[in-house]
Amino acid sequence: MNLILENLLIKIGVVSILVLSAILKERVPIQKCERYKMMVEPVIYKSIKIHKILSFILTATLIPIGYLMSDWIFPSNSDNIFLILTIYLGLPLIIAFVGIIIGSHAKGQIIYHAPDWEYKPFQMDIEEVSKLERRYLREYVRLAPNGYFWLFYAPLLILLGQITLPLYAIQIDTQFIPLVTPIFAFSLSLLFILSTLLGMLATSNAASDDFKVPLIREAVWLCRKQSKIPGVETARVILDKAEIGAYRVYDNPRIFLRLSGLSESAYIETWTHELRAIDSILCRLHSFDETPQIVWWWVARDRMFRKYVGDDNEGYYVKFPVQSNIEEYGVRDIDLLTKNAVAILYREWFKTHERDSAIADILNQLNAKLE
Repeated sequence: MNLILENLLIKIGVVSILVLSAILKERVPIQKCERYKMMVEPVIYKSIKIHKILSFILTATLIPIGYLMSDWIFPSNSDNIFLILTIYLGLPLIIAFVGIIIGSHAKGQIIYHAPDWEYKPFQMDIEEVSKLERRYLREYVRLAPNGYFWLFYAPLLILLGQITLPLYAIQIDTQFIPLVTPIFAFSLSLLFILSTLLGMLATSNAASDDFKVPLIREAVWLCRKQSKIPGVETARVILDKAEIGAYRVYDNPRIFLRLSGLSESAYIETWTHELRAIDSILCRLHSFDETPQIVWWWVARDRMFRKYVGDDNEGYYVKFPVQSNIEEYGVRDIDLLTKNAVAILYREWFKTHERDSAIADILNQLNAKLE
């Protein structure tokens, strides 16, 4: 039985090594010389072969080390709490720390000369932009910091399980004692792999400020939410994009809404700086004949829409057209804020155009006053 478990652990270790090596695979642009690299690309990748070799060695050796040390404790020294805490808590903490150090050091193996990025806005629909973040993080694994929660919680869960299982086997159910050693041996190697990935993916380097992923997930969520408001005809996400050579960066995501019946005359833009919240809203009604352009701004610190007509830089506050028991809207009142933005544009449109029954129906759906 032990021989079977050992063979299984060795196979798992080999697979884990291959996975780690693939994730840490170098993405080195092929250029003729360093000077040419500097003229063409803003990033020069240094070799991380030594990090991969060291990770390979540790991943391969931690399984037998963990197996031998755990087998030494159980069952002969299972009553020694100090030894148990040292092996099943102290050793994994050291291994996790070493993995994070190796990964973060590998992440820093670049030379970055920040260029003058020239950003240009472009639009994407919800489905396209929802896939952008994952593709971007895979492409720039050595540049962009990755904040996915599993990178942080998976090592913690393994650490918790490594100390919990032997204590449970000793104190509660001795039938689990034969499983402690093989599980600990495998989890020790897995902990090192995940800690190395945490250090490699979640940390930053000289290029990370430029290559960090903007709040795309938050913008996608808000775009889906606002697209369901009556009167909204199209909802898209706008990103500012800059490209130099083979590299591209993104910034300033916001939601862009067109309204039914006013698709060429008005639009709404919304910014968010956190999940399920609105930071600011811009409503714009283009000039028509002798009527100047009109702009409304809602920002979190004001909590009211402020109207600017033509070249007016002072503006003035306007009442919310949508009837509600809430007097001041907060950043999380997404539906009410969007409904009021839509209603404001439709009501202003009515002042210079003939009444449209379809638009009047939309205002009724929004529970907005016509005057």
